[in-house]
Amino acid sequence: MPKPGGVEPYNLDGMLSQLDLAGVFDEVSGVIFGTFTHCNSNPSNQSEGGAGEVLNDWVSKLKIPCIKEFPYGHSTQNCVLPIGKVITLDADNTCLSIQNE
Repeated sequence: MPKPGGVEPYNLDGMLSQLDLAGVFDEVSGVIFGTFTHCNSNPSNQSEGGAGEVLNDWVSKLKIPCIKEFPYGHSTQNCVLPIGKVITLDADNTCLSIQNE
């Protein structure tokens, strides 16, 4: 059962669908997915898959580089991603570099 404040994987899929329908994925050069620690299916929805399966499905659909399970978001261990900086994403090596001015 999802923890308080968590979402079910089908909710995650719906949120990503909204971004897709809004054209967000057409405007970005890459996507960094954080960790989804509170995104578990209720026992009655187990056949629909988990957050990892939802992300795998979306990563296969998107035609841009993606990194999954980046330590960012609402978890205990977080990296800082500065707003307004140029970030180079190397999805093949699961690596980010932040450009200095």
